[in-house]
Amino acid sequence: MYTIKAAALPCNSADLTNLTKEELAYEYQAKIMAILSNQHSELDYLDFGYQLNQVIEEAQGRGISEKDLKVASGLLKVA
Repeated sequence: MYTIKAAALPCNSADLTNLTKEELAYEYQAKIMAILSNQHSELDYLDFGYQLNQVIEEAQGRGISEKDLKVASGLLKVA
């Protein structure tokens, strides 16, 4: 039999509604880099993924695509 540990998703996430496109792009980049750093616990990665999803949803709600976030953050170069 397996024992499962669960943690509640963060309820006190930052309010993203007042951020500009550039600030959303910075948050997107910060979350991606934190996930790629491979220096955190599994629960931290779940938290970063949750926060990244919130940034993407907020941007899409404003008509900003994930590709636009990648370009604005410098993670994707467009020729």
